[in-house]
Amino acid sequence: MVAANQPYWICAQTGITPLGIGMPGVGKTQSVYAFAKAMGRHCYTLIASLRDPADVGGYPYPGEITIPLNGDGRKKMVMRLIPPQWAAACWDRSNGGWIIFFDELTTCAPAVQSALLRVIAEKVVGDIPLPGETLFLAACNPPEQAANGIELEAAMAMGRLIEQAAERRPTPLAIVVVSDGITPWPSQQVRPNVVACLTRRNCLESVPKWIASVCIEKDESC
Repeated sequence: MVAANQPYWICAQTGITPLGIGMPGVGKTQSVYAFAKAMGRHCYTLIASLRDPADVGGYPYPGEITIPLNGDGRKKMVMRLIPPQWAAACWDRSNGGWIIFFDELTTCAPAVQSALLRVIAEKVVGDIPLPGETLFLAACNPPEQAANGIELEAAMAMGRLIEQAAERRPTPLAIVVVSDGITPWPSQQVRPNVVACLTRRNCLESVPKWIASVCIEKDESC
């Protein structure tokens, strides 16, 4: 179990959100459920293609805030964001924390992708930060294999996720990526060493030269 889901275990320790990209039926969802079971956590699946931006980023509602002015507090009406139910559930820590699985990212609207970006990058939903132990996992089919598929926004693609991992402090010693090679890579070299574990040998040439590549395809060609 640990060996099969090793990338997930690594990401769980570093706080990085893994993005699984693969053809339909290869077991992306089941591997996430198996990982959650191995960790003893509840897993909530959010199907991005069935959601609106507010279902991800929060629902607007009018509220009051107190503005200090010359020692006195003056109230003012502002628009706040109520976290959706799935985010509120993350505060139930009775099972050691939640795993939130964002699925079908290449079939959701660009506005939903934008809402997901802030959630994944900052762990903030609405106006409320999520507990630090909350883990995010994401998956999608290649756009050409998805119903009405669209490309991931540049900020959500694998290249940007690698750049976000490189920006963490302290700087990681290395970044390990598991990919079929059909993914946008960072446009410029990042500081930590990057290792790409490719499931398709014929995509080795698509990987930038500054990324160390290894083929893990299970056939005689590797």
